[in-house]
Order: sequence, then C-alpha cells, then structure tokens
Amino acid sequence: MKYIRFFSVSFIITILILSTSLPYQAIAQKGGPDVIPGRYIVILEDGVTPQDVTRGHGVVPDVVYSHALNGFSGPISPVALAKLQQDSRVLHIEQDQKMYVSAQTLPTGIDRIDAEPSSPGYSYAGLVTIAIIDTGIDFDHPDLNVVKKVNCVGKNWRSSNCSEGTGDDGYGHGSHVAGTVAAKDNNIGPVGIVPGADLVAVKVLNDNGSGYNSWVIAGIEYVTSTRTNGDPNDDVDVANMSLGGGYSQALNNAVENSISAGIVYAVAAGNESRNAANYSPASAPNAITVSAIADSNGMCGGDGTSTSYGTDDTLATFSNYGSLVDIAAPGVSIYSTYKNGGYATSSGTSMASPHVAGAAALILANNPNFTPSQVLATLLNNSVPQGQACNGDGDGGFSESTGDGSPEPLVYVGNSVTPIVDETGPTPVITTSETSPTNAVLVPFTIDFGEAIEVSTFESTDISAPGGSVQNLINTGNNQNWTFEVANTVDPSTLSVSISSNLLTDAIGNPNFASNIVYINIDRTASDAPSIDSPIPPTTDNTPTITGTGVSGETITLTSNLNGNIGSSTIISGNWAITTSTLQVGSHFLSATQTDSAGNVSPSSGSVNLVVEALPGVTIEDISPSSESKGNSYPLTITGNGFVSGASITLSNGSGPTPTVSGEVVSLDGTTITAIISIKNGGPPDGSSWDVTVSNPNSSSDTKVDGFTVTP
Repeated sequence: MKYIRFFSVSFIITILILSTSLPYQAIAQKGGPDVIPGRYIVILEDGVTPQDVTRGHGVVPDVVYSHALNGFSGPISPVALAKLQQDSRVLHIEQDQKMYVSAQTLPTGIDRIDAEPSSPGYSYAGLVTIAIIDTGIDFDHPDLNVVKKVNCVGKNWRSSNCSEGTGDDGYGHGSHVAGTVAAKDNNIGPVGIVPGADLVAVKVLNDNGSGYNSWVIAGIEYVTSTRTNGDPNDDVDVANMSLGGGYSQALNNAVENSISAGIVYAVAAGNESRNAANYSPASAPNAITVSAIADSNGMCGGDGTSTSYGTDDTLATFSNYGSLVDIAAPGVSIYSTYKNGGYATSSGTSMASPHVAGAAALILANNPNFTPSQVLATLLNNSVPQGQACNGDGDGGFSESTGDGSPEPLVYVGNSVTPIVDETGPTPVITTSETSPTNAVLVPFTIDFGEAIEVSTFESTDISAPGGSVQNLINTGNNQNWTFEVANTVDPSTLSVSISSNLLTDAIGNPNFASNIVYINIDRTASDAPSIDSPIPPTTDNTPTITGTGVSGETITLTSNLNGNIGSSTIISGNWAITTSTLQVGSHFLSATQTDSAGNVSPSSGSVNLVVEALPGVTIEDISPSSESKGNSYPLTITGNGFVSGASITLSNGSGPTPTVSGEVVSLDGTTITAIISIKNGGPPDGSSWDVTVSNPNSSSDTKVDGFTVTP
C-alpha cells in the first residue's frame, strides 16, 4: 500500500507502571504526542536509494534503513520537508517522537502455562536465538545466556546505526523480560520457557527507560539484518517487543518487513485498557499481539486471591484488548531476572509478551523450519480457549469483561512439545594468538567452553601441555571463557595443548572428556650470521646500495655505527640488497643480522667499513656574459670547480624585476654550469647589478657579488 499522507502527530511508546511498590521508577502517562520538532522518519518506494533522495533534498540523515524499511530518519528543514512531501519516491513521512518503557509486576506465569521443566538440566543454548528489543539485558547476569549485545541508543535524539558490543541494561526492564523467556535451569532464581537459550540484547531505550521511535526502528533494522546478511549463524529466530504506544505506520511497516524475513515477533498489547488497534507495534497485522491476565496462584479455576489488577483468572484491568490481540498470557506479579544480577517482580503486558516469545522459541527449537505464520498457528492450536473450564489436568481458560467480541485464548505449552534435555558436557575450544613457529617463552592461550562450567571442577592440572608448565589460569567471565599461559623450556619442540578431565563438568553436572589440540612449534634457534659483500670503495653517494647473502625468506636488517638502522629487506634466493637511508659524511662500520619467522635474531655479520665522502666545494671563477640588456633571454655560462649534477643558479640583491634562470646543466668534469637567463623590462633607468650564487645539492655554494649586470 502506498502512503502519501504526512502525519504530523506522533506517539509515545509507554509501558505504564501500575504499582508504586515495583522496582521500576513510576512514569506518568503522557497526555499527548511527545514529538521531536524538526525530526522525521521517511519511508521510500522499494528500489529507491535513500542516499539519492537525501542528497537531492539536502538532507543529512542520522540513520539509514535498508532491511526493516527502505528509508531514513533525521533532522529535516521545513523547505526540505515540503519537497519530500511532493517527491513521488516517498511513501510515508511521520515525525519522530520520544518513547518510554516502564513496567508493573509478576511471577506465576511459567507455572500457569506449564512451561517449567520437570527436572533440572534443560538448556536451549545454541538451539534458538531470541532478540529482546528493550532497555538492554544485564550482560553478566548468571541466570542469562547473552550471546550478543547491540546498542541502538544515540546521544539526545541523534542516533547512528546500531553498534555491537555495548548497551548493558541500566534500567532493568529488558533483563526482566529476558528472564521470562530464557532464564537458565540452574537451581537459582526463576526458570525460563526456553532455559539458557541464546539471547541478543538490542538496546533501543536508555537507562531512564526512554528513547525515540527511530531508535526502536533501528533495533528492528539490526534484527532483520541477521536474516539478510548471508550468515545463518547470526539468525535471530524470535523477537520480543515489550513496548508500545500510539499508532505508527513506520514502526508497523518495520515489524511487518522483519516478519517477512522469517522472524517471529511477540509484542505487548499495551496497558491503556483500550483497543490495541490504536497502538503500535500491537497493531502490526502479523505480529503476535499479547494481552495480560491476572493469575495469582499459577493454576486455573479462579480460586486464587484477587490481585491489584483484577480477580484471579481474569483479563488484567490494565490490559489492552480487541480483534488484533492474538493470544493472552500471565501478566501480573511475574518473578524474573533483573539488572545488576538481581531478581524482581513486575506486572504488565510487558511481562505477558515474553511468555509468548518463549513459547514461540520452544516451537522453533523443535521445528526450526517453521515460518512465523506456522508458529502462530501452532501457538493457537495448543492454546486454551478463553472460557474453557478448568479440567483435571489443570488446564483452563480465563474470563474477560470487555465485551469486545474477540475472545483471545490463553497461551499454553504443556501439551505441545517436549523440552530438550541437556546431556552434553562443556566442549572447550582452545586458541592462541601466537603463530607457529614461535620463540615466545610464555605462550598465551584462551579457552571457550561454550557454556558456563562448574568452577570447582576445573584447575590447571586438567590442561595437558607436555614439555611445558601451565600457569596464570584466569576466568575472564561467566565461568565460560578462560586464559592461561604455557612456559616451555624445550628448544626446539612441538608444544601440544589440550583439556581432558572426567571431573570437569558444566553447571548442571554434565562431564567433559576432551577438547581440540593446539600445536605450536617452539623454535628459539637463530640462523648463522649473514654476510655483507665487500670491499666497498669510498663514495660520495650518501644513499648507496649494499648487497650480501643470507638465509632465504628471513629478514635482513642493516645498521651503521653512525646512523643506526639504515634499512631492511627480505632475503630472496640467498641474496639481499638494501638501498640505505641517507648516510652522514664519515666512516661507517656496517653490520647485518637476519631474523627468522619465529622472531629469532642471528648474530651480527662481520663489520664492513664504508667511507662516505663529502661532495666537493663550489668555486665560481668566471661568468659569461657578465652583462645583458633588458627584455631578452640569453645563454649563460659559469666556469669554476666543484659543480655537481642538480646544482642551481640564483640571482639576488639587485634592483627591479629579478632575472630568472632555467635549464641548468653541469659538465661531466664539474667545471662549468650553463643555463638560460631571462631579463624582464623595468627597473632603474641606468640598470642594476646582481649577486650570482651557484648551490650544490649537498648545500655547498659560492657567490660572486655583482657578478651580473642588467643594462638599460
């Protein structure tokens, strides 16, 4: 569909905090659009290059979109805006706006949808990847497996495209959402629906829980790019967006395009107690829009105590509703992970949405080729109808009093798929930055176990390094990545390093048996000294070429007692040649060493003497002609001694236009220098006299005062 209309009204993405007792700071709901003056999001026709449009209208964008949208965002002047509105290549323009994220409370949801594992040990690490588009995730939380961090938050409203490696959660909301999806099954804290699954932290809101629509779209852009960059190892399978606000065509389009790329989106319906059709991304047609129910005891039947947001097993009083809501999930008093390694309880459709994201990830872990539409169909097929009575298995629906005519079912996973049991021990992968061969006394290594290990089961004696001594074993983070060094005293030898121990286990007791083997050739034996060809006669060339012999493939380094290092070269077919850097006048004692591929330096060659003589001094004896009239060009010949190639002639200290000299040529014996002298008209009526100077390239020179006269 083509959107030519310009929307001057923007929206705020807000998840309203419904309880002052929660760990999130309460934020008042905004009374109207919180737009950013002069800043817009522009969507273009397919096939149109954003750079062509921005250049043509003098716009400098902050963000260019090419995956989730084809377009750009940034500051746009009124003149450029008017032109863009008339540009047939433009589909849609809307003002950028501030967005806010906050939350409410909760913990019984996993129990209610029967997503908890029956016994410890389940892990979905490496099986499914979920992007949490939010305030980031606590990277170091022991209960979360964060495999990638992405920061799409800019300074003020100026944002560049997302950058990897930063974006920790300083607010807590994203960490809470992540735990409901994938908290580890490790006997601490809560357990997620897909325990230990790979999480991608996409930070689109800052540490105050606020940001801009363009940042959120940039996050969707990044997530979509994982499906279009050609590397299946980067693929995000499911994205959760526990944020929402007023309707935005740009945001909805970005979500729809990302779904078309193969990513399942679970989105919060919103907390305004209104129709979700008026909010985004809840109104994105193919996103899975999630409402929230109040459940106080993790069981069906409505027998639990009443909550602050409704009686047990009813639609939460804050939850949005309507025909665009696909499914409901527990959303009141959800216990989950939090920032700074902690845990917290919170409520809202923000907390309901990750239950569905986790359920979708569970389906994809068992059916990796399912499309987003197949995942939704499976979720709905396994769900519990809204009004279903509680049965003997503990399954049952909930009641809703909105009367919207669209009774969404309750998500349920207990009858859909069997969780995957983690029976695989840690698989250490050892690498080193050293090249082979090396002459390093301490050889550094790194280990990645692929998952957190039980630290008490691992020590340096588990590392096999025959002929060497393992030292400095350090845990560099999350009990998964380690470093160590091996001191090796055997020369030459092949150092082999591996890990093997039946006692080494992961966090739930699965043992390790072996790792890869890294081979490093230790070589501290240097080659014999190279040679320098001699004799080298005295020379006035201060950048001579020196030659010699050595070991092919090694690097020769030539030094002088006067100038230090004067050149280096690779030895080819046993021979080397170095044109030196500029040498000072004097007697140079040259020596050479050769360095092999392991970094071993040979003894020095024998010393060879090279005498660099000074160029001769310059003497002017005669200038012919010694005078010429104005306005003509004449040949000029200067005789004397010590002229060398490259010498120049200059005239100075006269009156009037300076005669110019060109085309200096020095005779082979250095006794003459010829040139053309050009004399302009002008100057004193009686003529003038000029000093003539001849300068050699080595700075020696001679001057004949009043050596040339310009006549009238």
